[in-house]
Amino acid sequence: MKRLVSRIASAFRKGGFPGSAAYWDGRYRAGGTSGDGSYGRLAAFKAEIINEFVRRHNIGSVIEFGCGDGSQLSLMHYPKYVGLDVSAEAVRMCASRFAKDESKSFFLYAGDAFYASSGMFRQFFIERDKGPIHPDGRRCLT
Repeated sequence: MKRLVSRIASAFRKGGFPGSAAYWDGRYRAGGTSGDGSYGRLAAFKAEIINEFVRRHNIGSVIEFGCGDGSQLSLMHYPKYVGLDVSAEAVRMCASRFAKDESKSFFLYAGDAFYASSGMFRQFFIERDKGPIHPDGRRCLT
């Protein structure tokens, strides 16, 4: 953590933080990873907890904001998965890594698409008079 804070502070001193997309694209292109939490014992711990939750609650699909390099995902057991990331490089890496797995899809996430009142979130998830709904018509977020 100390190293990460130092790197971020250094970026600000050199002209500012380039933004999340540029940071992660550069990190992955330079051979970096999603970080320690996506590897080794920490990744195994998260996978054990989340996989048990998915199994116990019969979760049919998962959407993840920040799929990263896909290392953590390789330990997960999701029936269907959609990974979003601000890094085009992360999306490319995951799409390549999981190319033969039809249960997984990856998309570049542009955060501002969800902020506009007439943007994607409103169009797909909000029905004006009836409150929040899922695109297939089921109620959600009640």
